[in-house]
Amino acid sequence: MVAWLPLHFAVTLQKPNPSDISAIFSSNPESIRTGSDSRLMNPCHLFSMSSSNPNLMVLQQLKIHDYRMGQSITSDGSTSLHLAARHSNSVALIKELIRIHPPALRMLNAEGETPFCFVFENYYNNYGAQYIERISPGRSGTNRNTKPTGR
Repeated sequence: MVAWLPLHFAVTLQKPNPSDISAIFSSNPESIRTGSDSRLMNPCHLFSMSSSNPNLMVLQQLKIHDYRMGQSITSDGSTSLHLAARHSNSVALIKELIRIHPPALRMLNAEGETPFCFVFENYYNNYGAQYIERISPGRSGTNRNTKPTGR
């Protein structure tokens, strides 16, 4: 198992700096492809999960240094697009990852899920429940599995 390298930490900062990413890469070029732990998460995977308002210039720096980054997968078969769709609310990040590696849209992880499965799951978790409450007021606590009582 490989421990986190400086590049892994740098991409997960709240506001990573693209020039710092480039400088860190220059000191250790292999770190861009190195998995951080047993899940085989490289810096692009970590960046894809880390921010709801990402600096896309960081993503561009990672791409400049590793043109294959969109193709890499974690130990559970997830691409950076899978991870962004699951963990980030940034449409811009998801669009950029699609632009970098369009085939990732159709790639299945180990559970047989495409990135869109996570987009829809995220949308429902963030907005679907609110929408259901709005269209059916007073029903939020209703247990649908409860049998009706006779009168």
